[in-house]
Amino acid sequence: GDHRDLHLSLHDALPICITARSLHQDNPVRTLSTLPDSHPPQIDDFRRKRVKRGEAVFLSHIIKESMNAALNYHDVHFFESNAFPAPAIARFLFEGLAAGENVVVVTSLPHTVLLEAELDKLGVRPSHGRTKTFFVDTNTMSRALLLGQAIENVLERYLAPLVQHAREYSQHGRIRIYGELSDAMMQLHRPEIALALEHQGTEMLADGKTKVSCGYSGESFPDASSAKHFTHVCLLHNHIHAELKDRNDWRTK
Repeated sequence: GDHRDLHLSLHDALPICITARSLHQDNPVRTLSTLPDSHPPQIDDFRRKRVKRGEAVFLSHIIKESMNAALNYHDVHFFESNAFPAPAIARFLFEGLAAGENVVVVTSLPHTVLLEAELDKLGVRPSHGRTKTFFVDTNTMSRALLLGQAIENVLERYLAPLVQHAREYSQHGRIRIYGELSDAMMQLHRPEIALALEHQGTEMLADGKTKVSCGYSGESFPDASSAKHFTHVCLLHNHIHAELKDRNDWRTK
């Protein structure tokens, strides 16, 4: 048929659903994507601040990774839990499809529904075309990580085959990835896993043919006690979209 669904399950976890969608061949498109600024401003803020001796090595490592990320496309959306920015993220995906890039989306099923609706508005239709979007539900991967499976093994089992397939069948080997697995881990109070996943995402940028966008609900960083992890996440991205209603929110200062 027009859709290809693959269901994988882990113990009693909810199934992972991969749906292939592609750009409608008859729809005229225009590539709108632009690269963000080269250097994230948060790096300069950190350099100006005094830090404790024990944090110096840690911050030096984060700043180095931030500079590496700045050479590539790695952005992040922070949004209210009840206001998922589907139009903005769908635009990021659509721009890739219009440029002949395959897209991999790792998100929740509710967000998948919203993104598919927005892509439909932009002219993306299920078809047998070469350029496709693969949606991967975060639930199975989250359960595997909570059960203690190594991050590398989980990514190798559930994500790597899709990424490889997307790259092989994309024009010039270029792909785009939107992911919320780190967000899921933050909400499950496993920041160490979330940050390790972010580092994995940063490593994927090294080939220069991958653009990565991440999404976090405000629930992942509920108060100022989350500031360290919030700052760490910000420094690993070179463009930050803060779709938060309260402009006095501590996360926007």
